[in-house]
Amino acid sequence: MPTLSWPHVALVVALVGFTFGAPTLRLTQMNGMPTEVMIFIRLTLATLVLTPFVWVRHGHELRTLTRRDIGRTLIAGVFMTCHLLFVVESLRHTTVVFNQVLVNTGPVWVALLEVFALRVRFAPQVWWGLGIALAGSGVLLLYSAAQGTAIGGPNMLLGNVMAVISAGLAAVYIVIGRSTRQKVSFLPYIWLLFGVGALVALMVVIVRGLPVTGYSSAAYFWIVMVTIFPTLIGHASFNFALVGVSATLAAVSGQVGVLTTAILAYLIFHEVPTLGTVVGGAIIVLGVVVVSTTRSQPAANSQQLAWHQRLSLRPKYSSRPGSIKN
Repeated sequence: MPTLSWPHVALVVALVGFTFGAPTLRLTQMNGMPTEVMIFIRLTLATLVLTPFVWVRHGHELRTLTRRDIGRTLIAGVFMTCHLLFVVESLRHTTVVFNQVLVNTGPVWVALLEVFALRVRFAPQVWWGLGIALAGSGVLLLYSAAQGTAIGGPNMLLGNVMAVISAGLAAVYIVIGRSTRQKVSFLPYIWLLFGVGALVALMVVIVRGLPVTGYSSAAYFWIVMVTIFPTLIGHASFNFALVGVSATLAAVSGQVGVLTTAILAYLIFHEVPTLGTVVGGAIIVLGVVVVSTTRSQPAANSQQLAWHQRLSLRPKYSSRPGSIKN
C-alpha cells in the first residue's frame, strides 16, 4: 500500500487554506473594513510572523541579493499589492465563484506575458489551452453583462473585470520576480514581497486618509483569519508541496480549490452557481489545466534559450504559475 508523502499532505493543507481565502475576505468586508486597510493589515501581520524565521534561517540568502534583485522585488511587490487590491475589491461587486474562477486564470496570463514579452515558444497544446481559457473568460464576462445585478453585487460585470485584471497583475509580479526566486527560497522571497506590499498599502491608506483602528472586533477577527489561512498556511504549504508533486497534480488541485470555495460560499453566503457560471467556469478550468501541465518547447535561438532558463517555470526554488492565489 503506497504511503502518502509529506508534499501530498501539504497540498491538501494548502487546498484547505486557499478554500477559506475569498470567504474570509468577504466576511471582513461585510464587517466594514475598507479594502486598502484589509490589505495593509494582512500583509503587515504576515510579514511580522515570518520575520523571525527569515532572519534566523535565511539571512545568508538575503545577503546574496544584488541591488538589481532588490529593485525587481520592489517592483514585483508593487504589482502584488495591486493584484490583491483588485482581488478584494472585486468581491464587493461579484460572487465568490466568479471571483475565484477568474482570478485563477493567472497561469494563462503568465504564458501570454512570456510569449509577447520574452518571446518564449510553446507547444501547440499550450495555445489550445490559452484559447479555451480565454473563451471561457469571455463566456463569463458576457454572461455577467447580460445578467446585470441579478446574481451578483451592485455591478457584477465590473467585479468580474477587476478579477481578470487582478490575474493579469499577478502574472506580471510572478514573471518579474522569477530571477530573484532563483537565488532565494520561498520563505524569504514572500517575506520581501509582503514587506514591500505592506509599505505600498500603508501609503495608499495614508493618502486616502483611512483609519486603521476603530473597526469592529469581528472585522479584525476575520482579517486575522485571512492572514492565517490563505496567506500563511495556503502559500507556505502549496510551495512546499511543489517540491514533491507533479505539475499536473498541482494544476488540478489549484482548480479544485475553486470548487471547494464555491461549496463554502454556498454554505456561508447561499450563493447558488447558475448554469452560465458552471459552463463558463468549467471551460476556464479546462484551459488553465492544459496550460499549466504542458511543457514549453525549447526556444528557437540561444538568446531565447537564455531567457527561458533564467525565467523558467521551474527555477531552483519552484514557483510554478499555479501558485497564484489570494
